[in-house]
Amino acid sequence: MPRDILDAKSKENNVESVHFLSDREDDSAEMDASIWEPPGPDDQEEDVERGIDDDVDDECCDDSRWSLSSALGEFKEESSRKQKSNEENRKAMLMVAHSKFKFVVSQVIKSAGLSIEEGESWIEIVTRLCWEAASPAIDGKLIDPTEYIKVKCIATGSCNESEVFKGLVFNKHAALKHMATNYKNPRIMLAQGGFYVKPIVDIIEALKPDVLLVEKSVSRDIQLSILEQKVTLVLDMKLYRLQRISRCIGSPIISLDSLLGQKLKHCDSFRIEKIEEEHNAVGEAKKKPTKTLMFLEGGLTGLGCTILLKGSHRDQLKKVKEVVQYSFILAYHLILEACFLADRQTMFSTIFTKEASSCVGKTEKSPLSSSHEAVDEQSIQIKGGTDGENNIETTFDSRSILVLVSKRNSLTGILCDQRHFLRIFFYKPFDVPLERFMRDMFNQRSRCQTCHEIPESHIFYYAHHNKQLSIHIKRISGSKSLSGEAKGKIWMWSRCGERKTKNDARKSTKRVLISTAALNLSFGKFLELSFTQNSLERDFLHFFGLGSMVAMLSYSQVTSYKVSLPPMMLEPRILINVGWFEEEFLKVFTKGISLFEDAASFLKRLRSQFKKSDLSSLKFISHIEELLVHERRGYEENFKIAFNKAKTIDDLLGLNRMRWDLLLQALVWNYRLQSLVLSDRLHEANKLISDTGDSPDGETAASNILGWGDEWFWRPFEDLRSQPIVHVEKEYLMKFKYVNNFTRENLQTVNQIITEESSRLRISLRDDGFVVSDYEDEISSLIACALAHLRNGDNRLEIPLPPEVLVTFGSLKPKYSIVCLYEHDFRNLRKRCCSSETDYIASLSRCKPWDPKGGKSKSVFVKTVDDRFIVKEIEKTEYESFVKFAPKYFKYMKDSYDLGNQTCLAKILGIHQVTVRQPNSGKEIRHNLIVMENLRFGRKVTTLQYDLKGSLHARFSATSANGTEDVLLDQNFVNDMNKSPLYVSETSKQNLQRAIYNDTAFLTSINVMDYSLLVGVDDESHELVCGIIGYFRQYTWDKQIETWMKSSLVVPKNVQPTVISPIDYKTRFRKFMKTHFLCLPDKWCSPV
Repeated sequence: MPRDILDAKSKENNVESVHFLSDREDDSAEMDASIWEPPGPDDQEEDVERGIDDDVDDECCDDSRWSLSSALGEFKEESSRKQKSNEENRKAMLMVAHSKFKFVVSQVIKSAGLSIEEGESWIEIVTRLCWEAASPAIDGKLIDPTEYIKVKCIATGSCNESEVFKGLVFNKHAALKHMATNYKNPRIMLAQGGFYVKPIVDIIEALKPDVLLVEKSVSRDIQLSILEQKVTLVLDMKLYRLQRISRCIGSPIISLDSLLGQKLKHCDSFRIEKIEEEHNAVGEAKKKPTKTLMFLEGGLTGLGCTILLKGSHRDQLKKVKEVVQYSFILAYHLILEACFLADRQTMFSTIFTKEASSCVGKTEKSPLSSSHEAVDEQSIQIKGGTDGENNIETTFDSRSILVLVSKRNSLTGILCDQRHFLRIFFYKPFDVPLERFMRDMFNQRSRCQTCHEIPESHIFYYAHHNKQLSIHIKRISGSKSLSGEAKGKIWMWSRCGERKTKNDARKSTKRVLISTAALNLSFGKFLELSFTQNSLERDFLHFFGLGSMVAMLSYSQVTSYKVSLPPMMLEPRILINVGWFEEEFLKVFTKGISLFEDAASFLKRLRSQFKKSDLSSLKFISHIEELLVHERRGYEENFKIAFNKAKTIDDLLGLNRMRWDLLLQALVWNYRLQSLVLSDRLHEANKLISDTGDSPDGETAASNILGWGDEWFWRPFEDLRSQPIVHVEKEYLMKFKYVNNFTRENLQTVNQIITEESSRLRISLRDDGFVVSDYEDEISSLIACALAHLRNGDNRLEIPLPPEVLVTFGSLKPKYSIVCLYEHDFRNLRKRCCSSETDYIASLSRCKPWDPKGGKSKSVFVKTVDDRFIVKEIEKTEYESFVKFAPKYFKYMKDSYDLGNQTCLAKILGIHQVTVRQPNSGKEIRHNLIVMENLRFGRKVTTLQYDLKGSLHARFSATSANGTEDVLLDQNFVNDMNKSPLYVSETSKQNLQRAIYNDTAFLTSINVMDYSLLVGVDDESHELVCGIIGYFRQYTWDKQIETWMKSSLVVPKNVQPTVISPIDYKTRFRKFMKTHFLCLPDKWCSPV
């Protein structure tokens, strides 16, 4: 209802502010029987009259009758007062509607191509004519606004002479010149077909019509006979015109075989008039054309009227005619809406008291004030047709509504009517008045065609945009039934959706009788009004009742999800778990500290072997200890710098660099400490120390004193660290044995570090700050090492046969062998979708096991630690299939990027065959691996994720206790969508369907089937993350045999197995996705 009326009512009842609830407690209406009980009647007179009839004995004493009569008089007086107030409310609402209507008409006329002067003169006239023509709706007359009114243009007189004619007007004349052209209360005969036989004249004479209107022609001799009977004959009336006349006057259309026994009807008057159209004068002589019109005024039903436009030439009147046609429909809609809103305003009047203000929240404007208030010149468009005529399209005049409809059995929870789109054209054959809809709901003799239960056993759902209307039906006890059932009286009331405590009763409005005009409101228009409301509809439970039957309408918000397809360009942002990073860095740091403590402990033991008098040796050891402290401090500083950079993906490679530094540090101190003990030059330290004296730099002092500056491990560690890793490995480390008995016995920590890290691969990217290493238990790191070798152009390359590239690591019997399939093509694809090749390799450098509860047992299924890629093991047949169709795959992906085609294929970014040789047994383990994008990257898909193939047979998965990481199947998806649907926007569904259409057409062309649409639900961002996966399996002979076996022996009759031919698979897949992804209709939806 309008804000100004609400505010005024609030002030009258001393309510400072009005608020409607935004949230309603989620109580089940079925569990609260009292919620269905209607409140007491607003008009007590009806209940008193019923009490007299039912409860008062005829022999009651006079005093009782006098007392009851007095009470009845008081009730009548009160009822009269309330009725007067209701009429005032309706008049006020109609005045608001009229003012809005006049404003809209002015905007339409302004945009209709009329000049300013012409438009100004027509605004008042069009407003008056349309409102007058639509006024019968106020009195409850049910009419079809598209058929009720016709507009005739007569180029004579002035504009102000334009009028609403209470009848029908046609461009017709009498068949013969001498027939009468004017009647009062004539008897009208409507005849179907034509008259060509003489006996028809006798039948006409028996019926005694004054006017005979014939659909087709009549023979000349019969015309003359009709003239002799003084009957006016009009020919060629066409059947649709006769039908209009029949609706208006209530006279039947008579066919030749049923002429006898018919009863003719009257109209108030009939005349045929020739009108001179002076405004259409043409030529130099200004010849005025004439128009002959037939007028039928009044009638038994009054279901027809004609607006006569006058006062201008033909072209201007045609423009005004089009404005009138649209404006009349709007006027009719507004009048019925105003009557309905007036009834609802009366109903809500009891809410505005201090007692009930607790359940009232902030309301919004009514549809009457909001739907048409914002209409401006831009919202009304005039489009020129090819014939020069204009077609008015008005956004304010929505003539239909698209809703998502379903019906559920409330006892079993089964959907009896699957969700489907229904477009309701207002006041058209598939639309019904609100009264008819309610009566059908209350009719418990009808049965559901699916479950054969009555309407009371069902819940009816209507969804539009972001709201859903739920309708429950219930029969209340006879003692609570509503009065006026025999007269067809339908009542309405509302209850506040919230109560302060569980034991409190819900606040209720008063019960009001719905006016006849409001009951004639289109049900489609009622839905539109409901869905354009917010607070009133969402925060209250609304009730309609007839006798003992009550319908409860509740509104709820519906979340619309956006479909997220695989991005064309992978996001560069990083999602590495900080805790994992800290743990990995801490392991390296702890080992480094243990290394220095191990070396310090050894020097301490070495010092204890010298006497205090051997000052030179002790001083030498002190310099070594100073060197150890110096390098430890440098190690800690380098670690701090590397750890603080843990914000980019390069830190994965930076962590490998820290491992290299740790290994190099362990090797250097291993060689240094061994040289001290095992060398004979230790006694030369006395002489060298006495010659050189003390040095502030421990490292330089040790080098000078020992005279071992040419030994690489006595060089400053930072110098060694700054050299290329390949150079250090080649020049220094490969010439020495890493560990011996001395290391194992004296330097356990050093020995452990060297043992763990020395065999690890180290390949630099960009520079030595970014190092790729292998981790045998992290198989993606082996792929990263192979790609790093290929990127750096390593010498250890073999190219056996295209399209395979083989990379091996090891000497005669390589430990690792990695075949990179179509590496050149994959690299070109990665250039399009990855930020850089280095970032891709860095992502693969570390991974962790992943069990999505959907992969095959004992197969590799890992995810990179940055969550960006998935490495999955595939079967040999799938590997071989990809070898066959790979060129077409690359072309399809290239076209998708170049042409901007929609695709939802989860991108395959690499296929590799990794062979790992066991060092002891020599046994080889081979894995066929794919690297694909992780569709869930950057998403919070926590519980719901589905693997959909479009088949329901054997496609149900039982969920685990916590439900985490469960991959559900098609039957789960259908069940969940029926129980708690996830709606998507219209645009999202169109994009998904377009992508699925493109992808399935491509996959069918390469003979691939058994693929899936992976769907993850991200409730936080309201997105459905979708992508097609598993598109490797071609329909080979073994799959054909599997299809035949399952179809013949396993799958029930008339049910397809999961594995079918690619063409059938494509058809089923598309149909399933189109059917079960539900979108919420809104004003942008195309007709369905």
